[in-house]
Amino acid sequence: MTAFDRLLQEYQRRVDMASAAEMITLTNEMLNIINYGR
Repeated sequence: MTAFDRLLQEYQRRVDMASAAEMITLTNEMLNIINYGR
């Protein structure tokens, strides 16, 4: 496993975590709209 491979894995992990956080934020916003939009 080269240093490049490790860097690539770390980058992918960070992207995955960012995506998950983004999805949670979007879900919370959608719930807020549903709950308070009436």
